[in-house]
Amino acid sequence: MKNVLQADDNIQGGESSEDAPFVRRSNRLASKPPQQTTTQVAMSGPRRNPKRKASEAANELNHRLNSDELLDEALAPLSLKDVEEWEGWIELESEPAFFNIILRDLGVCNVKAQEIFTIDQDSLALLPQPVYGLIFLFQYLPGLEKESEEQDATGIDLGEKLRAFKESTKDLNTALRGHQISKNNFIRTIHNSFTRRMDHLNADLYLENEASDAKTSASKKRPATKKGKRAPPRKKKSNTEYGFHFIAYVPAGSYVWELDGLQYKPHKLALCQSPLTAYSQTIAHAAASLQYLHKNTESLHAFKDLISAEKAPLDIEDESRLSDFNLTKADIINAQVPDALQEKIKRPSFDTQSAYELHQELVVDVKAAMGEYRSELMAISDDEQRVKGRKKDYGPALHKWMKKLAEKGVLEEVIKAT
Repeated sequence: MKNVLQADDNIQGGESSEDAPFVRRSNRLASKPPQQTTTQVAMSGPRRNPKRKASEAANELNHRLNSDELLDEALAPLSLKDVEEWEGWIELESEPAFFNIILRDLGVCNVKAQEIFTIDQDSLALLPQPVYGLIFLFQYLPGLEKESEEQDATGIDLGEKLRAFKESTKDLNTALRGHQISKNNFIRTIHNSFTRRMDHLNADLYLENEASDAKTSASKKRPATKKGKRAPPRKKKSNTEYGFHFIAYVPAGSYVWELDGLQYKPHKLALCQSPLTAYSQTIAHAAASLQYLHKNTESLHAFKDLISAEKAPLDIEDESRLSDFNLTKADIINAQVPDALQEKIKRPSFDTQSAYELHQELVVDVKAAMGEYRSELMAISDDEQRVKGRKKDYGPALHKWMKKLAEKGVLEEVIKAT
């Protein structure tokens, strides 16, 4: 045992087995001493995958190239084909000029939208007549369901394509008809004719984010309680922000109807044409009344002498002049003269003075209607210009301009100067 301890001391001291022989005095078989193996580790640089490195470099290069290409593509002007192929519906500003051009492009004749700021009787009286309806901008409120059957406002020419759509969907319920509207390429293209490419991209991105958020919310699990049971479902807080939309009130079939696209059906509220057409009719009636006055006062020679030097406000023999107001000679001849005016002229007390005063009134009526017609034409032209400006996209030109300035180093000088 003493030798064993001595051997242990020698080993711990670092001496070799030749200097301190070891004598084992045990009946058990000796086990092999553990062999020490030396592993040489070659210190080299970090291991790299050559294929992956090449792929990353290529992706980085493609990313730089694609970024420029994507920016150019995002700022490129839309073609008619792009507008037709996009299946979304853009949000449109509350601008009457845009609505008027949409109505025209849809084929609706002799109807226009006009903005008013108050709805008192005086303001409504200033609107071109007849008024087919009023449109308001409201925020949607859930929980209101109204169901009725409705008709379109009478006296409106919807145009060929809208008439065909109405006929093909007349037997469908409101939901299916709305679905058909969303699929109608003609209506959607005209509605989206004011859009720019960036509007399309923003709308698509918004929908993609909404879908992603909904998917993430659905995948989240409720936390478990201490006993391993799931917690009861929590009542979600309503944070829905309801959007704004248009609600129209129109007379149809002797009733006023509320047309709300977010409701299942129109709502009948109570009993109750184009301004250019109305002004043309006013001109025709006033001119016809003037002709009737002249024809039925042949015996009033003094009256004839008074008006002989005056120029007629509208010569019914001048077809080119009449065409300026969308009239023909037949329109004036066939226009109805008011019964009250006919009775007034036939009275025995109707003398030269009365005839001249009535003549002056009718001349003023004709000139006023002609002036209103011209004003309406100017308003239509103004709408055209505003819509033309809205459709014009200056983004691509500005993008090219900024790139040229950057290439010439002008932007760097501006940045340094500021």
